[in-house]
Amino acid sequence: MKRLLPIFLPILLIILLWTSQGWTFHHETDFAPHDLTSDTSHSPFVVSASTNAGAGYEEWRAFEGHNSGGYTSIWASNNANATDYLQLYIGSTPKKLSSYTLYSASGAADWAPKDWTMQGSTNGTDWDVLDTRSGITGWTAGVAKNFVCSTYTTAYNYFRINITAVQSGQYKEVAELYLYYDDLSYVDNYNTVISSNNQSLDNLVTMMSQSFTPQYAYSLVTVSFKLKKVGSPAGNITCYLKTDSGTYGTSSVPTTPVHSTSATVAASSLGTNYSWVYFTFPADYTMPLSPLSLELDYVSGTATDYIVAQYDSGSGAASGNWAIYTGGSWVPIATRDFYYYVGGNAPAGNLSGMMVQLKRFFDKLLPHAAFAGLK
Repeated sequence: MKRLLPIFLPILLIILLWTSQGWTFHHETDFAPHDLTSDTSHSPFVVSASTNAGAGYEEWRAFEGHNSGGYTSIWASNNANATDYLQLYIGSTPKKLSSYTLYSASGAADWAPKDWTMQGSTNGTDWDVLDTRSGITGWTAGVAKNFVCSTYTTAYNYFRINITAVQSGQYKEVAELYLYYDDLSYVDNYNTVISSNNQSLDNLVTMMSQSFTPQYAYSLVTVSFKLKKVGSPAGNITCYLKTDSGTYGTSSVPTTPVHSTSATVAASSLGTNYSWVYFTFPADYTMPLSPLSLELDYVSGTATDYIVAQYDSGSGAASGNWAIYTGGSWVPIATRDFYYYVGGNAPAGNLSGMMVQLKRFFDKLLPHAAFAGLK
């Protein structure tokens, strides 16, 4: 019995913590804009900075969607200050910053940050330090580096990166800044890039779908896809959670009944570069552990003004399959899969999620030899 205690006491502790706290799986969501054309072009976001180096280097260019601009299409300070900052106001709804990603410019990696602090504020005046970095090197043209905040217990409306040193010179630059929060549990996702491709929702194709099987019996809260716009599309995009029909993973397509309907997203609000677009649901439906279909509808597209979805056409590696609606019928394609996330709320003490997490935990932590000889 004593030989079993070191193994099963940690299991008991994890079970007690899980059932009392409702631990779940998480993925991070970028909440910064990436379609700006000025400091205030996408309400409610407002960008500001201590300085900029003039035309082509304005602060909003760190949120325009070009991850690796050359010597322009980036934010760059002038060389007057020892410290320069880049700041984003995200609106009246605060977020907890769990991590952030910085992209260096493809033509100016020597201006990339070396020493800085990331800060948060609720009023734009009083600032808390969320992360401190020093001696960060290894930047190359257009490279991205992600940094996890040392603390992210408080939600803020303002975020600011204060840069005190760069690789060389006095100019300070950021090609693109991504800000992430970690407040959502995911029940299924597919984001494996094998062979990226894209499909338009226009005057010919008005709906797309992806079948999937929830890993946990959670209530649906959000679904996200990688989308962009072409031209000036009007109207709204809607996502539906529907019943799945056909052969799952090969020829499945959505059918009635509709289990849940998202809030609409204006097609005009999409950026011109691919980004995760989030559809929120009223959390009125608890998903079963059986196949379902996500249906994305956009019926206002034209030949010149439309939206585009990104998908993987490499091998159909997700468990479900993709389909498009054209010519009055669904056309399933087994070798294609949307890039998608499905997020939900888990009840405290959810046992299905707990057991999967325990298995992953002990697979990594304990060697199989630890159980050798136990009868």
